[in-house]
Amino acid sequence: MADKTDNIKTKLSFDGEAQYKAACKEINSTLKLLNSEMKLVTAEYKSNASSAEALKAKQEVLKKTYDEQKKKVEETEKALAKCKEATGENSEASKKLETQLNYQKTALANTETELGKTATELDKAEKAADGMGNEIEDSGKQAKEATSKFSGFTEVAKKVATATAAAVAAIGTAAVAAGKALYDMASDTASAGDQIDKESQKMQISASLYQQLSYACERSGSSVSDLTKGVKNITTELGKTAEGAKGAGASFEAIGVSLKNTDGSVKSTEQVLLESIDALAGMEDETKRNAAAQDIFGKSAAELLPLLNSGSDGIKQLMDETEEYGMIMSDEAVAASAAFEDSLSRLQWTFSGVKNSITGEMLPSITMIMDGLSDLMAGQDDAGEKIKQGVTGIINNITQMIPQILEVITNIAGAVLESAPSIMQALAQGIISALPTLLP
Repeated sequence: MADKTDNIKTKLSFDGEAQYKAACKEINSTLKLLNSEMKLVTAEYKSNASSAEALKAKQEVLKKTYDEQKKKVEETEKALAKCKEATGENSEASKKLETQLNYQKTALANTETELGKTATELDKAEKAADGMGNEIEDSGKQAKEATSKFSGFTEVAKKVATATAAAVAAIGTAAVAAGKALYDMASDTASAGDQIDKESQKMQISASLYQQLSYACERSGSSVSDLTKGVKNITTELGKTAEGAKGAGASFEAIGVSLKNTDGSVKSTEQVLLESIDALAGMEDETKRNAAAQDIFGKSAAELLPLLNSGSDGIKQLMDETEEYGMIMSDEAVAASAAFEDSLSRLQWTFSGVKNSITGEMLPSITMIMDGLSDLMAGQDDAGEKIKQGVTGIINNITQMIPQILEVITNIAGAVLESAPSIMQALAQGIISALPTLLP
């Protein structure tokens, strides 16, 4: 997303600035890759996260992350020293770099703490594995003695069978719980992704930019919903510009933002939004800036002042943090979230339609019963007959529906039976992989 925020300029000016930025860019790219590796490790060892193998894999990624973060801190410390020498101790540029350095040191300290915690857990896991090995060896000796003596065999067999049954039952319970947890997690993620998809479409910007602006607004004390309202003015002006309306885009021209590209084509909403935020945030006269923001964003301008007060560099830094710390949900994940929500909505509507169809067919009979009860309380002679006809009608409806319901159940059962072999295979593999943790 960096290409979409290039217009938010930095004010750093010192010898070696270009080299520092290039080094940070390379380090950020590596950190992003390591973040994806950590997610992969978490997914691969999700069912056995406390095993020695999982902890070793996690430790390896953490060590690499720590090294990269340390390298970034060292680069920033060098850059800060040069910046202070060139622009002064209390210059705006020095303060910006010092703020970044504080964030980087915090991230480094957190990684160091996580490394220590992982090392402790790994030590415990390895000791437990050694202890289990000794127990297995002892069990082997005992089994050998028991075989030679051939005593208590039946009792041992019963205990083994009981333990095995308990293990299978435990795994089955865990599988159900894991399935529920996985669905809940998927549902929560899909809900968040679906909101990103819909809101970004309303603003006519990319999903990644929407997430960056959401984070920047939240951190600065504004709300992305207010920004969404303000964007309506931008899209309106872009529409007028496309139509060639007289005076269109004048408020934007006043802050140095053109609504057209050099080739005469109308810019995208995303381009104009970024350029407008940059221009407004860079204005030093607050009175003029607030008036210009009112012209650009309308009534929501007042709510966006905390964001604009962050300044051009501050906003860019907040947006960059979303990339640096892996906060952005990819376009693929956002699209998958929207598809999940659509599928869930379709399923809910299907169930609702079936329920309404079944109930709708019974409504005349239910109405007849209620009328019969009213007539009964009023002393009408034919009240009993109405109630009888209503009950008969409900029974007839249920009788007609049974074949349909059975067909649905049969289809579901058939699909389950068809999938059973693969389900059993997955369960068997899960039991095998879980045995080391069950033996103690």
